[in-house]
Amino acid sequence: MITDFIWKAFEKTGDTRYYLEYKRYRDACCCMKRKQKPGGRMDKTG
Repeated sequence: MITDFIWKAFEKTGDTRYYLEYKRYRDACCCMKRKQKPGGRMDKTG
């Protein structure tokens, strides 16, 4: 997964830009999972 790759780059370099990218991808991923309803339809409320 891309977040794993970005996290490894952050650990290797200590560059905060990688951490910010990692956080952005992780948050976007979590939001997508949260918005999806059990029927597979996207929730349009938020």
